Amino acid sequence: MAAATRKRRHRLDGESRCQQRQAQRLNLLQGRERVRQAAVSHGLRWLMEDWLAERRRQRLATRGG
Repeated sequence: MAAATRKRRHRLDGESRCQQRQAQRLNLLQGRERVRQAAVSHGLRWLMEDWLAERRRQRLATRGG
């Protein structure tokens, strides 16, 4: 009897681990979008645009040089 419950618990552990892995993958995919939305909602949109402009400037500088 105890062995059966142990097996069941182990199987549930495995399933939860799998779900955690799927959740991590989803978090990675949605991370960028969530960061952008959070920045906009916190009024940091100007900061993001400034950062993007800086990256663009650096890219142009490296390409020109």
